Amino acid sequence: MTIKKTEFLKKKIKIIIVIPSFELGGAERQAFQFAKYVKENYDNFGDIEFFGFFNPGITSRLCESVGIKWRLVPYPNSRFLFIRLISMVRLIGVFRKSKPDIILSHTFHPNTICGLIWKWTGAKICIWNQQDAGDNYDIPFLERLAVKNIDHFISNSHQGARFIQNKFDIHNKSIKIIPNGISLPSPKKSKDEWRSSLKINQETLLVCMIANLTVQKDHKTLLKSWKIVIDSFSEDPNKPVLLLAGKQYATYKDLVYLADELNIRNYVQFLGQVEDISGLLNSVDLGVHSSNAEGCSNGVLECMAAGLAVIATDIPANREALGKSSEYCLFPQDNPKMFAEKILEFLKDEKIRKKYGLENKKRINQKFSLENSAKMMVDYLLSLYENYN
Repeated sequence: MTIKKTEFLKKKIKIIIVIPSFELGGAERQAFQFAKYVKENYDNFGDIEFFGFFNPGITSRLCESVGIKWRLVPYPNSRFLFIRLISMVRLIGVFRKSKPDIILSHTFHPNTICGLIWKWTGAKICIWNQQDAGDNYDIPFLERLAVKNIDHFISNSHQGARFIQNKFDIHNKSIKIIPNGISLPSPKKSKDEWRSSLKINQETLLVCMIANLTVQKDHKTLLKSWKIVIDSFSEDPNKPVLLLAGKQYATYKDLVYLADELNIRNYVQFLGQVEDISGLLNSVDLGVHSSNAEGCSNGVLECMAAGLAVIATDIPANREALGKSSEYCLFPQDNPKMFAEKILEFLKDEKIRKKYGLENKKRINQKFSLENSAKMMVDYLLSLYENYN
């Protein structure tokens, strides 16, 4: 596929996508899916390269699998100002060698770093891409300076856009809303293979939350609600099992301790980072998402794309993702009892799971398809580039 708008271009637009690391979180997954889609469908549009500050991992392997360039770059975050300045100069040098036309950064720290240095990189345009709600961030002087240096902003949700406008008082600058695009790949393992690897029989009800184990997520409320769920199955020898799929970061040890303390450890599996998300979701019965601050959660959208009903915290981003038809599936923040009641209702009623699962899949196709998201992003980047020239 080609696009007529790029016929005026003498060369492909060089786009540097900046991510925090090459581990696979929601922002990294979105960035890769966009780059892959552009490479496969808009062959005369852009030459895309990934810059990341840490950890070659799943994202770098995905890039290699489809021929997208990536590199580790210096991270200017030392407590010693002199070392930080040296790192920033080195980073500017790396950018200049790549000769970017557009810098598209993802998440708060890459956004801040790129906002501070981009005018020395040779790039024509720098875009701040807000991928979360931002509620947990402190905003000192350098962050405000970075925002002041940038004229173009993207958010994957209205909540993220409101954060930028209110926190930085930039109501005079426009923010483009581009929803996350979801396209689940073919499963690597079947439902039977997944359940066999988990040592779980076909009759056991499985509930899954996809989210890295970080302080930004509220796994604690989920575990407390799971205690109530398990207790309600006290007479049932085949109790449901909760699967937590995500990189095991800062909160992992505390969550394992809490599961032990609640005496539910036998009914909770910590899976770590899962590459075969499609296969995993095809093997479970219900999606859940417990979080008090989100931009637009890939974990929610992926469950929806798999045709699962999703029980989620009642926050603006989840309302935006699930839509009005699924508001029944939301529970109040920090309320394990009501969370458990919702989970139990859905576990005990296959019809209601199917009803909301079908509605969720329909909503993904209408609002969060990868094709629509990528097209919106391409059109936006082209309009900025064309206006610059």
